[in-house]
Amino acid sequence: MEAGLEKMRRMLILLIVVALFCAVAVGYQRLLCEQNNNTVELVADFRAFSQFISTDFSALDLLAQLKRLGIDSAALTEWTLGEKIALSDARVELPSVLPQDLPDLLAEPVGFNPAEIEAVLAAGMRVVPRLESNQLLEITAADKLGSLPVHLVIFNGETVPNIPKEMGVNIGLVEFTNQKGLASIATAENSIRVHGINAHELEVLSFDRIISRYIRAVRERNVRVLYLRPLAGENGWERSVELIKRLTAELSARGYKVGRAEPFPMWQPSRIALWVISLGIIAGASLLLLKWVDVEPEWMFVIFLLSSAASWLVLGSRTILAQQILALAAAVVFPTLAVVEIEFNSRVGRQFLWTASWSAVGLLLIIGILSSTEYLVKLTEFRGVKIMHLAPMVLVFVMSLLEAKLPLRSRDELKQLVSRVYNASIPVKYLLLLAVCAVVGAVYVLRTANFTLPIPKLETAVREGLEQLFTVRPRFKEIFIGHPALVLLLTVRKRNPILMSLAVIGQLSIVNTFTHIHTPIIISVIRTVNGLIIGYAVGWVFSLVYRQWKEERGR
Repeated sequence: MEAGLEKMRRMLILLIVVALFCAVAVGYQRLLCEQNNNTVELVADFRAFSQFISTDFSALDLLAQLKRLGIDSAALTEWTLGEKIALSDARVELPSVLPQDLPDLLAEPVGFNPAEIEAVLAAGMRVVPRLESNQLLEITAADKLGSLPVHLVIFNGETVPNIPKEMGVNIGLVEFTNQKGLASIATAENSIRVHGINAHELEVLSFDRIISRYIRAVRERNVRVLYLRPLAGENGWERSVELIKRLTAELSARGYKVGRAEPFPMWQPSRIALWVISLGIIAGASLLLLKWVDVEPEWMFVIFLLSSAASWLVLGSRTILAQQILALAAAVVFPTLAVVEIEFNSRVGRQFLWTASWSAVGLLLIIGILSSTEYLVKLTEFRGVKIMHLAPMVLVFVMSLLEAKLPLRSRDELKQLVSRVYNASIPVKYLLLLAVCAVVGAVYVLRTANFTLPIPKLETAVREGLEQLFTVRPRFKEIFIGHPALVLLLTVRKRNPILMSLAVIGQLSIVNTFTHIHTPIIISVIRTVNGLIIGYAVGWVFSLVYRQWKEERGR
């Protein structure tokens, strides 16, 4: 049986290697998609910039100045029914409503001010409409746009009006918003990611932080439209001009062109390519299963065959669901294998890289399996972030505790193990330690989601400092927790459950970096390499402290 299992392991590793070649080919296709779309569109909020219009500085002067600064698009906000009545010479018929509904009626959006449209077009700029949904008036988006030449639409409010796809306009996906109805009109062919900074943030952020926010959005999240608002306060116009100049210069220095943004080209690997990559993920899961139980080679073959067939069928019928399940499996399996496969018979540096190479296998397979334009623009994304952050830690901790009992060879061994654990006496100090770990774990999991817990100002300052120093900021959990814990574990040369659980954090963070498919591959690679180098250096310091402590204790 041992010979058969060893042969099975070799076959599984061979399948992983084949899947890796396929994943690298798919990853190269994605890299070309990312590099070929390097035009960033700057869109000025016309209504916000209108605060600078005066008798000596007309709307045409304002727009001409913006155009000279490299801004070729102006966003127009719909005027309300009340504004149209007050500012327009046209006769407006009011529908019959109850008196208490009149304020809401006058606040209804009714299209765009012709004078603003004329000014923008006269300046040779593109009009970017900011459409809103109506609650009382029955006005369609097509009616509001009319014959207006539009290539991009951005939406105001929480609800998105319907735009017929035959109109052929691109849809702006505004970051960090959840607009209802967007999924029904936004597709991979017409979506462009948009980043803006609201007026309140602009009041408190420094020049450098504003610039870094915009640049980070472009470089790290595939944003191709930057929505610009002016700076307020004294000398607001002059400061806004300086900000725009610095922004365009920084974009140019980073290799981006300022112009008309376009959606990413349609890209979807074939079903057979995705299936081959899935075989590598299933093979990795099988290797992990063999760490837990001794399965006869014939049964292992049957399990693998059934899993492969299921993968093929689901990839054909529910592609996105299959991709997300397989990616989550890879994100759990390979960081776990990275740590449980550790051997203490080689040098620390060499074993450190060997451990990271297991995670590299996982991240390459994830790059391959989460592949399509929908992922690049974040219409679809990786699911199961909290599971992938917890499951490897739990698996590694339990496997390290049960190392002498694994793999289980029979049902009786499993029953005995469960009975022993169930009837074990646990000292109160361990229960208290478990409670502390639960609190720390809760904070750790909550920090995996954006905006769930506030970020301390000190951490923000350190993050920005690291970004300035290394261009792409490494992840905190890698350089201060996971990688140092791995170095210390390799220095101690003992399978300590706590250190192993902390060490796996660094490995799962490596893989997690590449689950953000809307982040360009090059940025993720730089972030990972920075994390490994800095994390190893921090761990080396920890190991020196440990050795010093051990020597003093031995005296």
